[in-house]
Amino acid sequence: ARLVAELCLHFQIPAEPLDELDIRNQLSGITTHHKVTLAYPDKGSHTDPGPGFPFDDFLDLVRVHTDATWNGA
Repeated sequence: ARLVAELCLHFQIPAEPLDELDIRNQLSGITTHHKVTLAYPDKGSHTDPGPGFPFDDFLDLVRVHTDATWNGA
């Protein structure tokens, strides 16, 4: 989560989740390979990170690290 937060800050990517429509509309944010496959089913077949991955919790951690970095921590 810390690395993703650093990448978000460096590339000015919001730590917000993207769904398939967001991906097709080329919005910026964080998503999974699975969502990209759902957005472009003819381009791949990835299913990772899988249904058991706590994506919302992960995004919360990314936000914590992003906020800490912005505040000089």
